[in-house]
Amino acid sequence: MNKDTEVGLLFSCWNQEVEILFRQSNNRIRHMSLLVSLSLLLVLMQSLFLSVAAKNTITVMDWRIHSTQTMQAYYGWLKEEYERQHPDVEVEYIQVTMNNLLDRLLTGVVTDTAPDVVHLSMLWARDLFQEGVIMDLTDLVMKTPEVTPDKFIPVTQLYNQYRGRIFGVTVGMDTAVLYYNLDHFEEAGLNTDPYGIATWDDFIQAAKKLTRRDAEGRTTRYGYIHNAKIESFNSWLASNGGSFYADPDLNVAGFNTEAGRQTAQFLSDLLLVHEVVGGNFTSQTTSMSYNNNATPRVFLQSAPDMRFMATSFPKGPSGKGRGSTVWGNMVSIPVSCKQVPLAWDYIKLMASLEANVEQFKILDYVGSPRLDFYRSAAWRTGHTKHEWMRMIPEIAYIGSVYPFRRSTDLTPIWRDHVEEAVAGRKAIAAALAEAERLYNIVLSQ
Repeated sequence: MNKDTEVGLLFSCWNQEVEILFRQSNNRIRHMSLLVSLSLLLVLMQSLFLSVAAKNTITVMDWRIHSTQTMQAYYGWLKEEYERQHPDVEVEYIQVTMNNLLDRLLTGVVTDTAPDVVHLSMLWARDLFQEGVIMDLTDLVMKTPEVTPDKFIPVTQLYNQYRGRIFGVTVGMDTAVLYYNLDHFEEAGLNTDPYGIATWDDFIQAAKKLTRRDAEGRTTRYGYIHNAKIESFNSWLASNGGSFYADPDLNVAGFNTEAGRQTAQFLSDLLLVHEVVGGNFTSQTTSMSYNNNATPRVFLQSAPDMRFMATSFPKGPSGKGRGSTVWGNMVSIPVSCKQVPLAWDYIKLMASLEANVEQFKILDYVGSPRLDFYRSAAWRTGHTKHEWMRMIPEIAYIGSVYPFRRSTDLTPIWRDHVEEAVAGRKAIAAALAEAERLYNIVLSQ
């Protein structure tokens, strides 16, 4: 019940009491009763407003709060649960978009109006920490066993710390996934097991076998749909034994190697030599698709009867095993926060096993970064709802780091050189060398 409702009910009850007294009393008693009633009203109102005024408010800035109805339900649960645990505290959500969150946050820190808690993309968090915008949470994390780094899928912990200092707690996990149409595989006589395509050569042969052309040579169904953008390249690079960065601090480019050149050539050959790239997965004009763990919701909405499975990326000629790309976003505390204990309690709740289970139930989405979630009863029973779900933690556990460092500067470099090379408009070796040179300049600044 909000404050206005409580005040309205208070006045209504007081009016009824006064009317009864006026009907039953003489003039003198009426005046005395009125004075008593007024005094009682003042006492009750003072108690009410003191109670309201005593409540603290913590503010949480997050771009996902109103993104979907199910996401609203999840954040509604977080608010209700936090306020149940903290009866004298209210959670106030600040709605932003990914496009304006940084500006709002930076302005808030300067003007002392920043939120108490902020949900950050791994693309920005490290830079914000190095610039002194968000707090060092290392001591708080180490005093809270349930959110120490060993509780999470390992690669997700590369994004929320730098040289041993932790500045965020991971609350979400995303991974690149290779999806494939089970009906198409069965029709083509291909092994439908997630590890049936073991190598790049297997992948090429499967993609060619899945591709369909009509009597006039026009392609009616392709074998694979992807792009040559950074994330896609990185997943295939990881399966070929390569790494996007050459050093532990992720300050030096590492993709211009033999493994990197093989990866670029492989992606180019799929497009230009084998001609198996194109189509749309949900319209079933392609049989395999590069995407991530969030997209099955889109698949199921667009093509509810489509049968599909998920897997990681098969081993390349220089690789030692399968690969993928994994990343994790986090919640942090701005340096201007005046209510650190309350903010930390919100972070602990959002990162807890309980919240991860609730998120899975509400969103029907596999995105927990917590290792214990995949040992929980909720996961053991819930993942059987969709066959593809069981593969997500296996894919995530072998994932490589996302190329997140200075991503805004990296994107045009990659587009102008590597994507052009994969499309056949530049020499691959020269393009990778120039992209490496330009990216290292950016990383050194």
